[in-house]
Formats: sequence, C-alpha cells, structure tokens
Amino acid sequence: MSKLEQVLILDPPVELKFKGPFDEVSASKLTLTNPTEHTVCFKVKTTAPRRYCVRPNSGTIKPKSSVSVILLLQPFDYDPHEKNKHKFMVQSMYYMEGDQSVEAMFREAKPEELMDSKLRCVFEIPSPPFADEPEAPVEVVGDVKVPTIAKVSESAPSTDPASGVDPKLEALEKEQMRAAEEIKNLRAELSFLRQENFKLKDDKLRAAKQMRGDAAGPTVVKLHEAPPGFMPAHFILAIATAFLGYFLAKFVL
Repeated sequence: MSKLEQVLILDPPVELKFKGPFDEVSASKLTLTNPTEHTVCFKVKTTAPRRYCVRPNSGTIKPKSSVSVILLLQPFDYDPHEKNKHKFMVQSMYYMEGDQSVEAMFREAKPEELMDSKLRCVFEIPSPPFADEPEAPVEVVGDVKVPTIAKVSESAPSTDPASGVDPKLEALEKEQMRAAEEIKNLRAELSFLRQENFKLKDDKLRAAKQMRGDAAGPTVVKLHEAPPGFMPAHFILAIATAFLGYFLAKFVL
C-alpha cells in the first residue's frame, strides 16, 4: 500500500533557520496547519534530540486550526566549517476516538497510516555590523573641530503663499549665515593669537640666550610692552574657545 501524503501544511515547509551567535539558546518557530475536516495528530522528531527542546513535541490539531511548535537549539561551540546534518521530521495521522494517548497511537500505528515531512536545519551567522555611518563633515577652527553648518536648500518647499518663502527656513538660514560669519571671525582671531603667542615666546627665548651669552654683563632686553587693557594671548584663546563652544551648542547642536 502506498504511503499517505502529508495533510498538514508546514510553515516553513523545508528549512528551519536558527540564528547565531550560538553561545545562547536560539529559537525557531514551526507552524502546523490542519486544512481538513478531521482532527489530526502530530509528532515532531529530530536527529539530534540532545541538542534541541521541542514544545510541544506532539499533540492534536483540530479541523481548520493551527498549532505553533517552538524549537530551541541549545548553546554550543559553532564551527562554520562543520557540516550541519541536523534534521526534523513531522509525523502525522488522523486522530481516532478512544482512550489512547497520542504517544500510544503513534506507537501502535501501522506504517501506511503515517504521514511525514522532513525539514533540514540551517544555522545562520549574523553578518558583521556595518561600519558606523560617516561622521558629519567638520571644520577645524584653531585646534578645535566643529561641525560644518549645512546650507539650507534654496528649493525648500514654501509654506508662506504670500512671500513664497518659509519663514522658519528663512530665519534658520540667517542664523546659519551669522554662525558661519562668527566662525570665520573666530578662526581669524585664533590664528592671530597663535602668531602673537609664538612671537612672545620667541622674544623671551632670544632674550634668555642673550643674557646667558653676554660675558661682560647682563644685557637688559626690553620686551614688547603690552598696551593698556591687553590680555595674554593664551587667556584670549581660552575665552574664544569657550565662546565658540557656547555658540555651537546654541545654534548648531
């Protein structure tokens, strides 16, 4: 007598996929659907019973109903070069009214009464995470990197029918223009302060060399006198850097 064709609809029908990493339990779901007008018994078997937990591994499915089976792969040392031979088999048969349990029915069933479907296991290793998205373009101001301010597109949609210009975009564009101008001024000021600071250090160094090299006596070297109200270059540099940070936090971030 020929073998009966499987009446249950399996989802997935061919492969059970388990996703790594496999240093923890990996789960896969199998849905069994009974499209017939009769109650159907099912039993799930595997070629590697010590590696999997199946819940439920047997039961009955009422007509026009479905049952979800959860398959749990236990943690193990995954070797990508090792060929995976794990398989599952779903056996089914029509339920016969009586006092017998499903297990007893399958034990006593004749081979021609059983229907089965085989599924292979597939182990999937997640791809390496994509590289971080490229950072926003930066602009170097002195020794500080600041985000480049994006320009507002001139073709941005208008929300003001009278003027044809979005007031919010117009205001934002003005703020960005002012920010760009401030950054330009700060860059120029920082460059000037660095030059002044370098010049002062150079003058002091030359004065010290002259004093050590003059055997006849100390030579008094008159350093550049700072005009009234002049602050040291490093102090101004610190103030400019603090102002730049505050300005970027307010308008850019």
